[in-house]
Amino acid sequence: MSSHTPIKTQLTDRILAAARKLLAANPDAAFTMDQLAEESGISRATLYRRTGSRKALLRHLAVEENIAIEELDAPNMSERILKATRNALGKAGSVNFTIEQIAEEAGIGVATVYRHYGSKAEVLKALSHSFQSKHEAFSLLDKTSGDMETDLRSFTITALEFMYENRDLAPFYFSNNLQIQDIFITLGDDQQRTLSILSSYFENCIQAGHIAAQNTFDLAAAFLGMIIGFAFVKPRHTGKVDEPQEIAKLVTHLFLDGVRREEKD
Repeated sequence: MSSHTPIKTQLTDRILAAARKLLAANPDAAFTMDQLAEESGISRATLYRRTGSRKALLRHLAVEENIAIEELDAPNMSERILKATRNALGKAGSVNFTIEQIAEEAGIGVATVYRHYGSKAEVLKALSHSFQSKHEAFSLLDKTSGDMETDLRSFTITALEFMYENRDLAPFYFSNNLQIQDIFITLGDDQQRTLSILSSYFENCIQAGHIAAQNTFDLAAAFLGMIIGFAFVKPRHTGKVDEPQEIAKLVTHLFLDGVRREEKD
């Protein structure tokens, strides 16, 4: 059935009426052809002859009659649920929200959330994993330019962009609440991984004679701490998010050169 072809026959009207009724009764799950055959009193063979396919019929209802059909948006449904969960988490300020609130936030039925994830715990687990290794900062220092300032600026820009994108999660990122820590354990894993990569990078810089020998983990913690300060702490006080390029320039300068004036002889 072409969505561009007017459907005028009485038989087709029965099919469409039955399809609308089934969708209205259960908007979370599109009907099967068996259900449509039973509801319309028309054989499956005739249904297929008239509509072409179940998918074609659903598309017709969605396009020509402006009916929202969740199944047609299925590839994005998981992402939609995770985004809604993130919003619910931010509003509640804790994990004390329900599947019903997630569904309401997503604009879908509760059954859809359960069908995709099974439980609230599984939704939260999926949300946590969606952040793991999502940014490219981890791999930047594997391909160094040989110039510390260039390398660290590039790293800072990428890390800041990731942190800015997820700054709504800052309260949870630093939370001591065990439930929150369990949910966002992958963020903690990412932070540990970042520190290890930075530490290895600084060790290579020491071996190359670019910086004096010292505790490389301390260097990594200091540098990452500066980035986190500009990503989360400063915006909380100023209400302003600075451009990553400018912050990268400042952070790298402070880290490599410091702020104390050199004393003249």
